[in-house]
Amino acid sequence: MGKIGKIIGALVHGPQRFDDLAERIARNDSAAHARMDELTVEKLTEQLLRRPELLKKLNRQLSITPTIWGDPARIEIDETADLFTCFFNTNSGKIKAGKYCFAGPGVSLLAGSHDPRLTGYLRRDAEMTEGCDITLGDGVWLCGGCTLLGPCTVHDNAVIASGAVVIPGTEVPAGTIWGGIPAREIGKIELADGTDVHAPAIREALKRYDGILPVSGWSSRIYDAFDVPGHWLLGEGTALTENSRITLQYRVEDAEQADMRITGPGGEKKVTLTGPEGKAGIELPVKGEGIQEVCFRTVNKARVLLAMKK
Repeated sequence: MGKIGKIIGALVHGPQRFDDLAERIARNDSAAHARMDELTVEKLTEQLLRRPELLKKLNRQLSITPTIWGDPARIEIDETADLFTCFFNTNSGKIKAGKYCFAGPGVSLLAGSHDPRLTGYLRRDAEMTEGCDITLGDGVWLCGGCTLLGPCTVHDNAVIASGAVVIPGTEVPAGTIWGGIPAREIGKIELADGTDVHAPAIREALKRYDGILPVSGWSSRIYDAFDVPGHWLLGEGTALTENSRITLQYRVEDAEQADMRITGPGGEKKVTLTGPEGKAGIELPVKGEGIQEVCFRTVNKARVLLAMKK
């Protein structure tokens, strides 16, 4: 594979190894400098062009790696949120995001500002340190290319349209759509949260996803693991289903097997998933026909990635 190829592979599969390398370079580690001398742009480019699968993985990794300007400790994001594509600035405030928030490409969350009354060096480097907090409620959708300037608050299940600029001091109400520069309300949303299984939006979503629809307690979608997108089970996950039987594709981590309980209107079912990966047909504990809710829960310390299909 060659040294350059191995280093590229390490970047794709284990970025922390490059953090270690960068730290050694910062300490003027001569051996590290010698290794970096080999990483010319020409050699990297040549190897990537010869191995398009690595180029694809590297591009994917870079696209889902957030850029943070400022103190990362000032960012508080719920584990179910998907804001990996965002640019964060925390120089002048904190950024907080609730459950199931997500963003498209090119989104900027700018809790950073400067004092325009200052000039020269002072304007550039004596920036504000507080007062520009950005808060996102649950289920907020930040469409591609939008920008949020703190301080601002976007409440539950609101949508910021593509290219919109939310200016400082803005309070976006729950369940509204905001667009334009500066952003203003351009619509309201009839929300369907999964509790009303007869809502048209729920029925249409179930149809799109073959009669099985994760609702809560799941990570963002993982596209490159199985035949269909998978989700990490975050403790306890619920799903709506019209099916009495499904196929589970799974991956088990941190344990040799995952002991799981599935509960529904028809009772409880115990399932053992033997790692590290596999596929299993499951009879769901449902009763009769129609849309019903089932709950998936692991009872040991296994971390489980699940993909469900009819």
